[in-house]
Amino acid sequence: MEERKNNGPVCDQCQQDFKEEIKELVDNVENHSQREYEEKKEEIESAFGSEGNRY
Repeated sequence: MEERKNNGPVCDQCQQDFKEEIKELVDNVENHSQREYEEKKEEIESAFGSEGNRY
């Protein structure tokens, strides 16, 4: 087990699970095209109006 500063020990399996989840999230984002991004953006703006631009 590895020690983290201020937060105690970290289990190796937890680190591996976290890394795999991050990789999956990044892979999902990289697979989106600009067209898909624009479609989702329009969908969010139509659902939330200007509120969708706050974030």
